[in-house]
Amino acid sequence: MVILQKAAAKRATTPGLFSQRKTVALGFTLSNVVRRSRHVENDLRNRSWVCVRRVSLGVRARPRVCSPEALVQTRRYRDCRARKGQALCATAARPSPDEHQTTPSADSLNVSAEKRELSAQRQRRARLNIVGIFFLLVTFGWSLPLFVLMLVLYPFVLLFDPYRARIYDWVAMTWMQLSMRCTGISPRVVGREHLLPPDTTALYVCNHNSYLDIYTVAFLGRRFKFVSKSSVFSIPLIGWAMRMARQIGIERESRRDQLRVFREMISRLEHGVSLLLFPEGTRSQDGILRAFKQGPFRVAKEARVPIVPLTITGTAQVMPPWALAPLCWPRQQITLTIHPAISSTNRSVSELIEAARVAIASALPPALRGT
Repeated sequence: MVILQKAAAKRATTPGLFSQRKTVALGFTLSNVVRRSRHVENDLRNRSWVCVRRVSLGVRARPRVCSPEALVQTRRYRDCRARKGQALCATAARPSPDEHQTTPSADSLNVSAEKRELSAQRQRRARLNIVGIFFLLVTFGWSLPLFVLMLVLYPFVLLFDPYRARIYDWVAMTWMQLSMRCTGISPRVVGREHLLPPDTTALYVCNHNSYLDIYTVAFLGRRFKFVSKSSVFSIPLIGWAMRMARQIGIERESRRDQLRVFREMISRLEHGVSLLLFPEGTRSQDGILRAFKQGPFRVAKEARVPIVPLTITGTAQVMPPWALAPLCWPRQQITLTIHPAISSTNRSVSELIEAARVAIASALPPALRGT
């Protein structure tokens, strides 16, 4: 005790000794020991460890005496805060590995397995491969000379057939047939005896599973216009040729544009231009026949033209709905089935829909006919 008092007196006579930083030596400051020496001595007898810390200028340190276990917990707490930047981190008292362990249930394991399987299926969904690249090169290769031919014929079309542009229909059918034949795809046409005479105006309705359906109907042997998304018309060469051929573009999200297209289709049919429409509205993702929309059948009833149902099978296996081009050559030949024409007079719209759906579904496998 006397030694500590002499040390404190020595510190008072040398004020500059600790002018830069006050340091707690041996776990406590000398100034505090003078005042609380009795308490510290009692604590040193009872405890086996003294926490040492340093304080900055102007802050008087207060000794903290703790056990070794408490010191370890404090260090863990500080390390965790520095590493994660959290305000609170209770890692001092960590539970043992055997505590709070739960065994995952069978349902959670099944859900995880299903998620992994779906993720693997999405990764396996290739949108383009070497077969598709070859098909795109062929179809764009044929589109270039035929587009030049359309440019040469454009003045004559404006002069003699500006509204129907029938010669462009022949060019488009020839381009699609050449694209498929040159890539080894040749559809089989069934039911040609049900075709109407070439000069008869008709509305052709067909199921829709793939972009390849548009190429397949080129083997029908009849000239027609079709309705497509307006975004397709921006594709170089192909979209430009479609615009020159007076194909019909539609903005699906615009109600006003849908009414415009409705009137345009009636006008085309009344002027002797046949149309091809997909009454499902969009491609079926699983191949099952979707519900038919009323628009195409209302158009046929307003224009009083017959409806010719068509069924296409095999295109979804060659070019799935998510693909940008054909992914393989057909293992089974693509088939285009032509059904007998349906008269639009003396029938309601619902009756026309039911008759066309029954005809189209008759050529599909039972699992794909829908309800």
